Amino acid sequence: MKRTLAAAVLLAAAALLLLRLLPHRHGGARVAADADDEAPVAASSRVAMRDGVAVITLDAQTQAANGMRVASLAAAAAPPQAEAPAAVLDIAPLVTARAQIVAALATLAKAQAAVDVAQQEDQRLQHLYQRQQNASAKQVEAATAALHAGQADLGAAQQAISLEAAAVRAQWGDTIASWIEHGAPPLTDLLARRSLLVQVTLPAGEGAPPGGNPARVAIQTPAARVPATLVSAYPQADPRLQGLSLLYLAPARPGLATGLNLTAWLPQGPPARGVLIPDAAILWWQGAPWVYERTSPSTFVRRAVPADHPLPGGLFAASGFKRGEAVVIAGASALLAEELRAQIQTED
Repeated sequence: MKRTLAAAVLLAAAALLLLRLLPHRHGGARVAADADDEAPVAASSRVAMRDGVAVITLDAQTQAANGMRVASLAAAAAPPQAEAPAAVLDIAPLVTARAQIVAALATLAKAQAAVDVAQQEDQRLQHLYQRQQNASAKQVEAATAALHAGQADLGAAQQAISLEAAAVRAQWGDTIASWIEHGAPPLTDLLARRSLLVQVTLPAGEGAPPGGNPARVAIQTPAARVPATLVSAYPQADPRLQGLSLLYLAPARPGLATGLNLTAWLPQGPPARGVLIPDAAILWWQGAPWVYERTSPSTFVRRAVPADHPLPGGLFAASGFKRGEAVVIAGASALLAEELRAQIQTED
């Protein structure tokens, strides 16, 4: 009986001790789990900061998995460029002017034909009258009067064409006036919307660039840079800018519309030497162009690219880059994602 009672006491004591220990164990597990949940995630081991620059390290296998390719920068030369405002002009006045010139030319042709007939008739009657054949003095006088009237009409038609051409010349310049007067192919392209007329305005107070008006400029459109060829000086000034204006002919492109305000790049001075950053290497982020340079077989750094001198095929950099440096031309987005992931992890 005593043994049974002692065993029961021991069992109860053990149970009580177990009940006291269990909450601590479970609570400790919860605390540990919460601590694990709140512990910051370690930053990516692929990104390390060196002298304030993020250096991304990717092994060859990871590079291949992301389809990464690099290319060496090539030397390039480009003249310094100046920025100038540009606008696509409405050519409706050219259409009207051409129609008026065509009408005037038709009137001139009719007047010329009438003069030719009147002159032949006058000569015929004069010949008959002088030989005292079937022609009276009255008939000769009437024929001469008709010739003089026809010649007056011819002079008026010629004067009308001259006035139309002068009006066009005053508004558009000699070159376009000649196009309109003779129906030149450049005018045909303009009327067919195969090309566009662009006004480029130099800064107020500045004359023609060194070396004269540039024969070719680049028009920056929302989608691309379009070459344009010089037509002539523009007799009219932009009322907003009050600077010397030039007219350029540019090929029609999607997005180019009448009245659209654009930017033109004008060459200035001797060519500068540098490198061409190819379009395939340029990564636009936060509104600016960047490129990833490979500094070793497994490391990459992001570098800013100047955007103020685009060339066909890429951006020109006069400094900051050297010929032969390797830049990423495929897979750069994976490097940017790795760099941004590391920034987020560090902030968290």
